[in-house]
Amino acid sequence: MPSNLAGGGVCIGQHSVCILRAAILNSNCTPLGGNNSGVVTAGIVTMTASADIQEGSRFEPTTGCGDIGWSFAKNDRVKRVNLSGDILFHDFEMMKVLFGGTLITGAVGTDFAGLVIGWAEPNITDPDPPQVYLEVIALNVAQGVGECQSQGVNVPYATGHIFGRAKLVLGDRTFENDVANISFSGTSSANPALFNGPWNDWPGVTNGSPYIPNSPRVQVNYSVAQYNAILARVGCGYEDLPAAS
Repeated sequence: MPSNLAGGGVCIGQHSVCILRAAILNSNCTPLGGNNSGVVTAGIVTMTASADIQEGSRFEPTTGCGDIGWSFAKNDRVKRVNLSGDILFHDFEMMKVLFGGTLITGAVGTDFAGLVIGWAEPNITDPDPPQVYLEVIALNVAQGVGECQSQGVNVPYATGHIFGRAKLVLGDRTFENDVANISFSGTSSANPALFNGPWNDWPGVTNGSPYIPNSPRVQVNYSVAQYNAILARVGCGYEDLPAAS
C-alpha cells in the first residue's frame, strides 16, 4: 500500500533544536500540573541522548574438539536513555524544575525584595529531586523544499523528542573568560503515566490509545500551528500548567 506518512510521503529531515520544555512529575510519574510546575525555553544549546543497552543473553557451546556447536543470542534491549546537554540562560526557576533544590529570594529592603535572585543545589539530606517530563523540539525540512516550507507546504513543521521520565543533575562549570552555559546530565526511562502530556497537547494516537506511548523516548511531528502554539509560551521563569494534567 502507498505511504501513509504525514506530508504525503515527502522525505523529511531535521535540524536546529529550538525549544526545550520540561514539567515536574508526581511520585506516581503523572504530570504534577498547576502553578510553577513547568518551563518552556528557547535557551537549549545542545542535548545528546544515547541508549543504555542491556546485552541479550548469548550461548555458544563448544564441542570437545573446540568447535562451536551452535549459536543463539537474544536481542539487545534499551534499558534507559542517557542524557547530557547545555542551556544558555541562567534561569533559577528553570533550574528548580530541572534539578530540584531551593530558590533564594531577595530580602526585605534590598533592590530585589521578594524576587528570585538565586538557587541552591539539593543537599544530600534533601528530599529526592523531582523527576521531569523533558522534550526538545527540532525543526523539520522537506526534501526539495528547504526553507520554503514556512510558505505553506503541507508537511510536518517540527518534531518533538520526548523523554518521559528524566532525572537530571547540574553538570560541570568552568569559570573563565568565555560563555558560561548550564550543563546537565541524567537518564530517562519509560513512563506509562504521561497520558496526553503536561500541556494536554499530545497530537497522536497509538494502537487506538490517545496517550503518549510508554517508551524511553518518543518522536512526534507538529504542524506549523501546533509548533507556533508551543513557541508562544517560550520565556524565562515558571510556566503554569493545566491542573492535574
